[in-house]
Amino acid sequence: MELQFAGFSFGIKGSSALLFKKLKFTGEAETEDTDKDSDKNVSYKTAKPLKVSFTAQLYAGLGIDVEKTALNMVAAGRNGQTGYLTANGRRIVGAQLMMTKAECDDLEIGPSGRWVSASVKITLEQCGDGSIGNGGGIVTYTDVARTIATAKSRKSTVGEST
Repeated sequence: MELQFAGFSFGIKGSSALLFKKLKFTGEAETEDTDKDSDKNVSYKTAKPLKVSFTAQLYAGLGIDVEKTALNMVAAGRNGQTGYLTANGRRIVGAQLMMTKAECDDLEIGPSGRWVSASVKITLEQCGDGSIGNGGGIVTYTDVARTIATAKSRKSTVGEST
Protein backbone atom coordinates (compact mmCIF):
# COMPACT_ATOMS: atom_id res chain seq x y z
CA MET A 1 0.00 0.00 0.00
CA GLU A 2 1.21 3.49 -0.79
CA LEU A 3 0.08 6.36 1.41
CA GLN A 4 0.29 9.94 0.09
CA PHE A 5 -0.11 13.35 1.69
CA ALA A 6 0.88 16.78 0.33
CA GLY A 7 3.68 15.60 -1.94
CA PHE A 8 5.02 12.92 0.40
CA SER A 9 4.62 9.29 -0.70
CA PHE A 10 5.01 6.55 1.90
CA GLY A 11 5.62 3.05 0.64
CA ILE A 12 7.84 1.42 -1.95
CA LYS A 13 8.36 3.49 -5.06
CA GLY A 14 10.98 2.75 -7.68
CA SER A 15 14.34 2.17 -6.04
CA SER A 16 13.45 3.76 -2.69
CA ALA A 17 11.15 3.00 0.22
CA LEU A 18 9.71 5.56 2.62
CA LEU A 19 8.04 3.35 5.21
CA PHE A 20 5.30 4.18 7.69
CA LYS A 21 3.87 2.51 10.78
CA LYS A 22 1.37 3.12 13.59
CA LEU A 23 -1.32 4.66 11.37
CA LYS A 24 -4.01 5.91 13.76
CA PHE A 25 -7.30 7.77 13.33
CA THR A 26 -8.85 9.62 16.28
CA GLY A 27 -12.41 10.91 16.36
CA GLU A 28 -13.60 12.75 19.44
CA ALA A 29 -16.70 14.58 20.56
CA GLU A 30 -16.80 17.67 22.71
CA THR A 31 -19.19 17.13 25.60
CA GLU A 32 -20.65 19.07 28.47
CA ASP A 33 -21.53 17.83 31.93
CA THR A 34 -25.20 17.55 32.77
CA ASP A 35 -26.92 16.82 36.05
CA LYS A 36 -30.24 15.04 36.12
CA ASP A 37 -31.51 14.45 39.61
CA SER A 38 -28.49 12.98 41.41
CA ASP A 39 -26.94 11.43 38.27
CA LYS A 40 -24.04 13.03 36.47
CA ASN A 41 -23.91 12.54 32.72
CA VAL A 42 -22.45 14.11 29.64
CA SER A 43 -24.23 15.34 26.56
CA TYR A 44 -22.92 15.81 23.05
CA LYS A 45 -21.87 19.34 22.17
CA THR A 46 -19.99 19.12 18.86
CA ALA A 47 -17.47 17.03 16.94
CA LYS A 48 -13.78 17.79 17.31
CA PRO A 49 -11.61 17.77 14.18
CA LEU A 50 -10.48 14.33 13.03
CA LYS A 51 -6.85 13.52 13.85
CA VAL A 52 -4.65 11.16 11.87
CA SER A 53 -1.18 10.20 13.00
CA PHE A 54 1.56 7.87 11.84
CA THR A 55 5.31 7.48 12.02
CA ALA A 56 7.49 7.72 8.91
CA GLN A 57 10.56 5.47 9.04
CA LEU A 58 13.47 6.88 7.07
CA TYR A 59 16.47 4.71 6.15
CA ALA A 60 19.34 5.80 3.91
CA GLY A 61 19.88 2.14 2.97
CA LEU A 62 16.46 2.15 1.31
CA GLY A 63 17.38 4.98 -1.07
CA ILE A 64 16.07 7.89 1.03
CA ASP A 65 17.98 11.13 1.67
CA VAL A 66 17.14 10.98 5.38
CA GLU A 67 18.27 14.51 6.28
CA LYS A 68 16.47 16.23 3.39
CA THR A 69 13.26 14.21 3.80
CA ALA A 70 13.10 14.61 7.60
CA LEU A 71 13.72 18.36 7.43
CA ASN A 72 11.12 18.74 4.63
CA MET A 73 8.56 16.96 6.82
CA VAL A 74 9.38 19.16 9.82
CA ALA A 75 9.05 22.26 7.61
CA ALA A 76 5.67 21.00 6.33
CA GLY A 77 4.52 20.62 9.94
CA ARG A 78 5.69 24.13 10.84
CA ASN A 79 4.03 25.60 7.74
CA GLY A 80 0.71 23.81 8.20
CA GLN A 81 0.90 21.97 4.86
CA THR A 82 -2.59 20.94 3.71
CA GLY A 83 -3.84 18.20 1.43
CA TYR A 84 -5.79 14.98 1.22
CA LEU A 85 -4.64 11.68 2.67
CA THR A 86 -4.84 8.95 0.06
CA ALA A 87 -3.97 5.27 -0.14
CA ASN A 88 -3.08 3.97 -3.59
CA GLY A 89 -4.57 7.14 -5.09
CA ARG A 90 -7.92 6.86 -3.27
CA ARG A 91 -8.92 9.30 -0.52
CA ILE A 92 -9.04 7.78 2.93
CA VAL A 93 -10.60 10.89 4.43
CA GLY A 94 -12.96 13.10 2.43
CA ALA A 95 -11.98 16.21 4.39
CA GLN A 96 -8.84 18.20 3.77
CA LEU A 97 -6.16 17.73 6.45
CA MET A 98 -3.40 19.97 7.78
CA MET A 99 -0.05 18.72 9.01
CA THR A 100 0.05 20.25 12.48
CA LYS A 101 3.10 18.45 13.81
CA ALA A 102 6.14 16.61 12.48
CA GLU A 103 8.55 15.47 15.15
CA CYS A 104 11.89 13.92 14.17
CA ASP A 105 13.39 11.50 16.68
CA ASP A 106 15.45 8.30 16.84
CA LEU A 107 17.94 10.10 14.61
CA GLU A 108 21.11 8.18 13.77
CA ILE A 109 24.02 10.04 12.22
CA GLY A 110 26.97 8.09 10.82
CA PRO A 111 30.67 8.91 11.42
CA SER A 112 30.76 10.93 8.18
CA GLY A 113 27.94 13.18 9.42
CA ARG A 114 25.41 11.60 7.03
CA TRP A 115 21.95 10.96 8.47
CA VAL A 116 21.51 7.18 8.39
CA SER A 117 18.00 6.81 9.81
CA ALA A 118 15.25 8.69 11.59
CA SER A 119 11.64 8.42 12.65
CA VAL A 120 9.25 11.30 12.00
CA LYS A 121 5.99 11.32 13.96
CA ILE A 122 3.38 13.10 11.86
CA THR A 123 0.04 14.50 13.02
CA LEU A 124 -2.64 15.60 10.57
CA GLU A 125 -5.84 17.38 11.64
CA GLN A 126 -9.06 18.04 9.77
CA CYS A 127 -9.07 21.60 8.45
CA GLY A 128 -11.77 21.50 5.79
CA ASP A 129 -15.30 20.36 5.26
CA GLY A 130 -15.89 16.80 4.26
CA SER A 131 -16.74 13.52 5.78
CA ILE A 132 -14.65 10.66 7.02
CA GLY A 133 -14.33 7.71 4.70
CA ASN A 134 -13.23 6.62 1.27
CA GLY A 135 -13.69 9.52 -1.09
CA GLY A 136 -16.07 11.31 1.22
CA GLY A 137 -18.41 8.49 2.26
CA ILE A 138 -19.15 7.96 5.92
CA VAL A 139 -17.33 4.96 7.40
CA THR A 140 -19.86 2.71 9.13
CA TYR A 141 -19.51 -0.29 11.41
CA THR A 142 -20.48 -2.47 8.44
CA ASP A 143 -17.64 -0.99 6.34
CA VAL A 144 -15.14 -1.69 9.11
CA ALA A 145 -16.45 -5.23 9.65
CA ARG A 146 -16.27 -5.92 5.89
CA THR A 147 -12.68 -4.62 5.74
CA ILE A 148 -11.63 -6.81 8.69
CA ALA A 149 -13.33 -9.86 7.15
CA THR A 150 -11.58 -9.22 3.82
CA ALA A 151 -8.19 -8.87 5.54
CA LYS A 152 -8.76 -12.12 7.49
CA SER A 153 -9.79 -13.87 4.29
CA ARG A 154 -6.64 -12.70 2.49
CA LYS A 155 -4.49 -13.70 5.47
CA SER A 156 -5.92 -17.23 5.54
CA THR A 157 -5.49 -17.56 1.77
CA VAL A 158 -1.85 -16.46 2.03
CA GLY A 159 -1.30 -18.87 4.94
CA GLU A 160 -2.70 -21.80 2.93
CA SER A 161 -0.41 -21.22 -0.03
CA THR A 162 2.81 -21.19 1.97
